[in-house]
Amino acid sequence: MQRWYRWSGLAIILVLAIALELYAESQVGSAEIGRDTMKMYRQKQTGQTELKPRRVQSSAAPKRIFQEQQAIAEAAAKPPQDTQPAPTAGTTEQPIPAVAEPAITEPIPAETSTVPPATTAQPKPTAVSGDQTTKDELLALLPDSMIACVRVNNLDYTLALIDQYLMGLSPIPMVATIGVRTGLAQVTQDQNLQAINTGGNLALVVLPPPTGQGDPLAGLLSPFKGPDSAEALKAANVVPLSNPAFGWKSLSPDQPAPDLSKSKPLQPSLTAKQLDDTATSPIWLFVNLPKAVEYAAPVAEAKLQEQAAANPQLKSALDQTEQIKQIGKEIQCLSASVYPSGPMLTLDMDLIPVPGSKFASSLNKEMFKLQPTPEMDPVTRGMVTMMQALKVKDTSTTKDEAIIGIRNPDKADFVGVFSIPELIGNMVQIASQLPGQEQSAMQLMMVAEMAQQIGSQVKSKMAMAFTVQEKALNIQIAIPKKHVVEMVQVIQTLQQSGMTQPQTMPAPTQTDGSQ
Repeated sequence: MQRWYRWSGLAIILVLAIALELYAESQVGSAEIGRDTMKMYRQKQTGQTELKPRRVQSSAAPKRIFQEQQAIAEAAAKPPQDTQPAPTAGTTEQPIPAVAEPAITEPIPAETSTVPPATTAQPKPTAVSGDQTTKDELLALLPDSMIACVRVNNLDYTLALIDQYLMGLSPIPMVATIGVRTGLAQVTQDQNLQAINTGGNLALVVLPPPTGQGDPLAGLLSPFKGPDSAEALKAANVVPLSNPAFGWKSLSPDQPAPDLSKSKPLQPSLTAKQLDDTATSPIWLFVNLPKAVEYAAPVAEAKLQEQAAANPQLKSALDQTEQIKQIGKEIQCLSASVYPSGPMLTLDMDLIPVPGSKFASSLNKEMFKLQPTPEMDPVTRGMVTMMQALKVKDTSTTKDEAIIGIRNPDKADFVGVFSIPELIGNMVQIASQLPGQEQSAMQLMMVAEMAQQIGSQVKSKMAMAFTVQEKALNIQIAIPKKHVVEMVQVIQTLQQSGMTQPQTMPAPTQTDGSQ
């Protein structure tokens, strides 16, 4: 049972690290956050002058940015033009329309895209049958042999949902619609997207190399408009597939298109919940972990060995590659659904264990009742202590708005609320207990200090829920926009004024779970 906390802890760290990295890259000056923090820390240790405040961007934004922001605001103010019903009185949730038959059938310019009305909770998918024979043309093309894929349902509608969530997060407007459509036009060499049905479903797919050697094959499965787009497809080197509604655009240089018609389909190996998620979630991610580890672990290990030769402090990181390899032996696949809306972003993940693995045998509802004991190893004891400290005892009485983003919180085996800095601070302490971390003391101290500085000023919370299902572990993470906005504001304030004197990072404390 203790092994479960190790695997779930690694999964949480992996997901949060990816999410935080992607978000940080989208912020103003994000590439300098780590460098600024290190400078602040070293300056205080050496008694040197603090950093000068970061220059605040002028309120007179460039005309282009202003026009984009105005276009989004005007689109948000317009009544919805699709088939989505308006929320009724007392309603807090709004379903996403079924994407198997997209409501949007023609490309809509980014500047005039209709933004669905904001909701107070993340949209829940329309219920569909988990029958293996459910008609899904895109899913039927996905092979069981693939390493990973990212599927986007009803591209126009999903981008509008993402734009709702991004609005107001940064001093510089972030518009997913413009960025994605521009990138798609560059990839397909179809500048006006005349051939692509942007109201349809598409997938970015990573496959094993055809010969079994070399780099994996990446490509885009895109929906097209039919015979009239033949010339545009030919110009973009798009290969038609057995299903004439889709084409394959290779993203790997000098790699031929795969013959997906001869591949075993992925669909029969998915659970009923995964089948529902593929068709109803705005964004669906799937990773075959054994295959991903097979190709990623050697590359990561070789890179770390090269870096460790020049920097002995990185030698301890080589030990972590063995843990990565072990994940591929314990977890069969990870799937994640992303539900963006105006006020909330929810990640709904499923970890499917390898049958007969230690992880599979450890999955049971009793694991969430564990209490820390001296017999536990430091990492397990830290994970148990942290989870008990964050646990919500009664979800029906808590007033934290992050709980709204969790589906069926009353049926979850564990629900906890926390701030990002709070979780990072605890995770840093747990990571410091891993063997070989002595040489990373300074880096861990910097992360702990930054988390402490931010956490003391962030009042809102995120929510996380764990549910043991049949042959799977479900993890939900709800991220209110309010929480991200607070984080951005606090980080910007700290960057401009410098950080206060470092304090001692408190150890995770156990509570009665009441909120």
